Amino acid sequence: MILLLSKRSHEYSTDIVEGYLKAYNANYLRINGADLATPGNLYIDVNNDEICINNTKIPISDVKVVWNRRWYDKAEIKIDAIPDIYDKSSKLELLDSKLGEFLSLSNYFRSLFSHAIFIPKKLHINKLEVLKRARFFGIKVPDTFICTKKEQLKKLRDKYESIITKAIGDIFPIQTKNNLYSFLTVELDELIIESCEDSFYPSLIQNKIQKAYEVRTFYLFDKIYSMAIFSQNDDQTKIDFRNYNVNKPNRNVPFMIPNELESKIKLLMNDIGLNTGSIDFIVSTEGEYYFLEVNPVGQFGMVSLPCGYDIHKEIALNLIKIDKDDKY
Repeated sequence: MILLLSKRSHEYSTDIVEGYLKAYNANYLRINGADLATPGNLYIDVNNDEICINNTKIPISDVKVVWNRRWYDKAEIKIDAIPDIYDKSSKLELLDSKLGEFLSLSNYFRSLFSHAIFIPKKLHINKLEVLKRARFFGIKVPDTFICTKKEQLKKLRDKYESIITKAIGDIFPIQTKNNLYSFLTVELDELIIESCEDSFYPSLIQNKIQKAYEVRTFYLFDKIYSMAIFSQNDDQTKIDFRNYNVNKPNRNVPFMIPNELESKIKLLMNDIGLNTGSIDFIVSTEGEYYFLEVNPVGQFGMVSLPCGYDIHKEIALNLIKIDKDDKY
């Protein structure tokens, strides 16, 4: 059996993969993270490893492969009917506590399928550790620093002329009633540096690579699908192509990275224990490839659709093959 672990909404990649599984009459079951947190939905016999969700008993031993996708949104883990004696701060603490309970339950739930093949094998990696491992395999990466003082920023800017800052870990956008706040890459010019406090929270700083274009690569079981993104043709997307210009989209085309780099990427992915992931590169004006990061659950539809790769179908076929052969 194929088990899809995903979330209820805003996960169109899983929806498309599921559509292919239906078309091929695959033996599969989809469970969204919120299913575990919905009152009345779940029953687990911990003594005998038996699970029932939505009145459906899950045959644990029959599961051979798990599509280990994005699992939940905080908005799906709600607290209802909180007495008025709790102030807003206390309600947020209760939500954090409930989320902690949910994550503990989720980890136990996943552990019940440890006999199966997980794709990806893990959801989270340490970006700084991966940068070091990339260097080990001879892949170029921007010079990287963690800074906490304004004077450190000034010295780095004097050294490199241009520096950028980005998130150290995975930070998801914050949605408010009227706005969506995303954490994108930002160039630190003199004005921004001067506006900083003398000391601040640890921040990731890199030298800014003068880029010709960007490359997004999706890796799946030693197969590589790449797309070139011509982000430099638009001031809005020059620093970070994720700062999308919906009125003037970047040009995206199918692309092949050099064979030597492809071999190094395969070594890196095997080394860090990932059988799939979305990888970001910068190609400098001198033609050098710089590795930025890999996201185990990064979006791949943005590569598949413009380039005609039909990666969703490839994933579905791989899941079906593993379910039948018990290997990949």
